[in-house]
Amino acid sequence: VGQVYTTLARLERDGFVVGDGKADDEGKIAYRLTDAGRAEADAWWLAPVGVAEPTRDELVIKLALALGSSGVDPYAVIHAQRTATMRHLQDLTRLKLTLTTVQGGHPNTLGTDPELLVLEHRLFTVEAQLRWLDYVEATLATRPAYTVPTGGTP
Repeated sequence: VGQVYTTLARLERDGFVVGDGKADDEGKIAYRLTDAGRAEADAWWLAPVGVAEPTRDELVIKLALALGSSGVDPYAVIHAQRTATMRHLQDLTRLKLTLTTVQGGHPNTLGTDPELLVLEHRLFTVEAQLRWLDYVEATLATRPAYTVPTGGTP
């Protein structure tokens, strides 16, 4: 709640929102966009999200280091991650089944439920990680007699 009102205060300071009336019984104040706020929001909707610089990915870093580290078995790292990722995928799939259950005679679909949209993104991300782990493992298997390095680079 504190973060929301801090953000609203900054948006009000910058002329993007204004308070719309007095506080209600719970002390909440409604806000609305100003013309400048609407213009900023309209520009934001149409601005593409940057994809050139990916975020830091600890798994990628861990596997890259495992490949060049003495005594670290990258297959063990892959196996441990795959197990945890599969468990997470199962949890997400169960949640999706709950969200898409028919309610009131109408099934929830991606087009009607923002929570389902977010969940689908998470599912695709987890599935992509599993495909990438399979790729890394298959690539390692093609290396001549790949073994766990005992020193230096494999």
